[in-house]
Amino acid sequence: MATTEGPHGKVGAPDDWGSHYLERRSRQEALTRRLRELLIELLQVEGIDVVLVDSRTKSVESFVEKIRRKQGNYEDPLEEVKDLSGVRIITYYTEDVSLIGRLISDNFDVVEHQPNRLGYCDSSDRFGYSAEHYVVRPGPGRVVLAEWRHFRDLCAEIQVRTALQHAWSSVSHKLHYKREDTVPLILRRRLSRLSALFELADEQFSLLRDASDQLDKQYVGSVGRGELELPLDSLSLGAYLDSIGASALLGEVTNLAGWRLPPPKVENENLFAQDRQDLIRVAVGLQLKTIAELDAFIKDRQTATVMRMIFEEQERRGLSVEATPDDVLVRAMLARLGHTSGELLGIYSSPAADVIVTVQRTQAPDGE
Repeated sequence: MATTEGPHGKVGAPDDWGSHYLERRSRQEALTRRLRELLIELLQVEGIDVVLVDSRTKSVESFVEKIRRKQGNYEDPLEEVKDLSGVRIITYYTEDVSLIGRLISDNFDVVEHQPNRLGYCDSSDRFGYSAEHYVVRPGPGRVVLAEWRHFRDLCAEIQVRTALQHAWSSVSHKLHYKREDTVPLILRRRLSRLSALFELADEQFSLLRDASDQLDKQYVGSVGRGELELPLDSLSLGAYLDSIGASALLGEVTNLAGWRLPPPKVENENLFAQDRQDLIRVAVGLQLKTIAELDAFIKDRQTATVMRMIFEEQERRGLSVEATPDDVLVRAMLARLGHTSGELLGIYSSPAADVIVTVQRTQAPDGE
């Protein structure tokens, strides 16, 4: 059996190294957990939204297998294998990979940095798709803290890649094509073209994000100037409803109709986000074309009347009368405009949908 130099100068077989790793693995697991928690906190503080932060601690079996596979490469595997603790951060955009790299450098002692590990960006004719790998230790300012002092001598690997880089890596790994020289020649061109498409898609997602941000700014400016002849879409709707004037108007109409608001948005982020999605879906489904049309609908006195009727019917049936302004507006739109909106009513449970249908049938026609 192949052996390597063991701890304290003793020669040991891979299984011996596995036994030594087992003795410290609980500490390695603790480092993995704390590192992941810290990275999530740092990302939140910096306002960097990511797809996923996951982690793993290398198993004893995997550690031993790596020593066997690379026998003769390690004098001290416990010190030289740097990915015993690993954290992977998957981002939405390529620019965020660099932002997170700076965040890592600012908060850890970077022992090694392997940019574009798969080499695609290094040369136009190289095979693969880039990712960033960092080997880190707790920085000087952190190891003095009691909760980090226990890990001062341990390393961990942090991998940063986009969602598309992650997809490429996962699929190519499944095909067992990690290196260009292992790919059958007849398939290399096809895989290289696919790799380029993935990189192009990453670039286009970033460009779409920038274009969306620019359009959002244009909409906000137009709404601020009172220019409401804007096509109704998710961005224009957000710019309008989040403006001070429209927000106050809708809030006042909802309140006067008797509805109670749920706790603040920061405490119910998912609820408010879902209601906003429902609102854009219903507005488009009921063929409202512009923000001006939506503005006129909110200001119409009949809308306030319908909101009140729905409130009273909800209360009469013992149903909740707590809802976000967006939700109340959706109910009023369905009751006033939704004579063909059976599918759209599906966003509500049966009792709430029945209330809307009841009000729809009993309200006075517009103009009466």
